[in-house]
Amino acid sequence: MAVLLHSGRSQKEIESWKPTTRFLVEQAILTLCTTYTEREAREEVKELEEWGVEMRVAPEVNRWRSLVPILGGWDGVEGEVFFVGFWRYIFRGTGDGRGAR
Repeated sequence: MAVLLHSGRSQKEIESWKPTTRFLVEQAILTLCTTYTEREAREEVKELEEWGVEMRVAPEVNRWRSLVPILGGWDGVEGEVFFVGFWRYIFRGTGDGRGAR
């Protein structure tokens, strides 16, 4: 199993994560991902679904998230509070080379 903690795959690290994402998909590696926000989780899942992955756990609130608030504003909302590991999802790649993009 691979674990990607706040990778930023749909935010600022889009291109740098593509080779790793391709590998995880092509090798059918079970992968757990965490994000700060629901929007970020949904963006990442949308990309993965285009690659044909199997979603094992749809984006959901992570019961093991941090309880320490972080003052943010990342989604354009002043004073918004975030928590490390707040959202999570799990996927498994296809293992059939469909991730080769």
